[in-house]
Amino acid sequence: MTGDGASNKPWIQSFLAGFVLAATAGADTFHPLSSITTSTSNDFFPVNNLIEGPGAGFDSSEPHDRLAPVPGNGWVTDLCGFPCDYFGSLPPPVLTVDLGQNQPLDEISLWGYDNTNANGAKTLRLRFATEAEGTGGFGTSITYSPTLTALNNDTSRQSFVFSELVTARYVEVVITDNYYTPPGFDGGDRVGLGEIAFSVPDPSGIAPKILVTAPRDFSVLVGDIGTTALSFLATENIWSAELHEATGDVYFSAPTSNSIFKINITDDPPVGQLFAFNVGAVFHGLAIDEVNGLLYALDSGADALFCYQLSSGSNFGILGNMSGFQRPNDVVYDRSLGSPRFIVTDSGLDRVMVFDGAGNLDTTLADANTVGAWGIAIDPGNGDILFSSHDRGEIRRWNGASNASTLEHSGLDGPRGLGYDRWGRLYCVEGGTGNIVTFGPAPLPTYANAPGGRDVELYAECDLNGNLIPDEWETTASVFAFNYRFGDDPDKDGRIVGIEAALGLKVNDGDDGNGGLTTTVDPNGDITVSHLALRKNDFVYSVYISGDISTWNLLPGLPAVVPFNANYDTWSYRFNLADVGIASTISPFFLRANVFTREQ
Repeated sequence: MTGDGASNKPWIQSFLAGFVLAATAGADTFHPLSSITTSTSNDFFPVNNLIEGPGAGFDSSEPHDRLAPVPGNGWVTDLCGFPCDYFGSLPPPVLTVDLGQNQPLDEISLWGYDNTNANGAKTLRLRFATEAEGTGGFGTSITYSPTLTALNNDTSRQSFVFSELVTARYVEVVITDNYYTPPGFDGGDRVGLGEIAFSVPDPSGIAPKILVTAPRDFSVLVGDIGTTALSFLATENIWSAELHEATGDVYFSAPTSNSIFKINITDDPPVGQLFAFNVGAVFHGLAIDEVNGLLYALDSGADALFCYQLSSGSNFGILGNMSGFQRPNDVVYDRSLGSPRFIVTDSGLDRVMVFDGAGNLDTTLADANTVGAWGIAIDPGNGDILFSSHDRGEIRRWNGASNASTLEHSGLDGPRGLGYDRWGRLYCVEGGTGNIVTFGPAPLPTYANAPGGRDVELYAECDLNGNLIPDEWETTASVFAFNYRFGDDPDKDGRIVGIEAALGLKVNDGDDGNGGLTTTVDPNGDITVSHLALRKNDFVYSVYISGDISTWNLLPGLPAVVPFNANYDTWSYRFNLADVGIASTISPFFLRANVFTREQ
């Protein structure tokens, strides 16, 4: 081991040598499918065969093999002639799946048509549309459009995990190729599939970070661990918190100090700074337009909505006609229905208002149910507006087009801020109890230790925008910078950028240092090697040691992965150099970690 001359710390080079994905076992549940249609005509086997579902089209138990995998149980088009290439003369088949209502989707499961010929679908492209958009709105609000490559296998389930969670009613499946190869004597003159299904996302054990604002205190609640105050804001009368999903910056309004502060919550320790200061301003609700890099701030002093540029803090003044409020509480900038809109709660006038993207009033709801209107959240499934009535102890639902709201939840103690997590759970801050209560898919914990809580903001530490892509990759290597795909390897180091980001490595620089491993050595030559990785699956690790990089010996007895928190896995391994054949701490040695996922 080579010393550093001062502290005699070891020189350790580590390599991430393998990363293999495997399916997760344990029987899944699947969304019921309402119907399916196809752009083709005169199909040889009908398209309805594709949505027979668990227990009919495929086994309801793991590994969910297709039942009776013969061609008659699947779907296949009419032929183009024989021999021929279907895609050489006819347009790509388009399948449209209707789930009956908006559903959260994080994967699609496919079963092949018939592996004895080349008619099976090979490449497929997906698009999504919400219930409100209908089948004419594919790609409107949900721009995510993955391309898949299916195996020519008529028995086994093929599950393709989406890189983001989408909520949609309609799924368009465009088949762009089959397994035809000239001269095509084994088929390729038709296009077929065996079955299509969508498993229900499992939210159990997935807990976001929860930011809660309160007077003269800012709290970060994680599960039932308790409250952690940020000293930078300890003396401030914090009202609202708004997360910039692309950067990890959180903006806080402080009405009694005429200020908006900014803190990057991914820093350790968090670093805060003043973002905006306006004499006489009484800042309440905040909202961010990620696309255009703008921050919107409700000013209860001027009773108007102001617009700021995130990059410079420049104040663009009042947006449109958004003024004339009386003690406005909360604002949301929403693009879930396609066109941008603003929703504002006004507790002085006891109303909820919808404005268009230019700041022009569209709709107002003002009745006995909007008394004490406070928090706002947008239902990720259908774009409905949910608002809390602090005075009535209720959460109500409004679609923005009707002149009335419906009761969603009652019996609450001073409900204030609202927010959804990526699994469709609704969170509400109760000002009276100081608790955060949850509604929706289980588990539904109640979080305590938020006395005087006003606003709630939710995020996953390594996935701030909840789209299941590690933010380090997304912000550094994807749409915000170099436009890499998840599987690219721009630095040619043998590690794809998605895995590098998940393991905390450099995505565009071959020098990854210790490759995600941390190591320490004590005076007795005992080495402790640890690893912290994004928690996406059940990881299995193997650690090897070498004195010359040519011969590697497996270190035995590596402990199992320990869940570090909801987002990370970690392990720590201790061994003595002499026990593994390294003569002394001055001899060089090398460590290599292999990382695999396994079936549970």
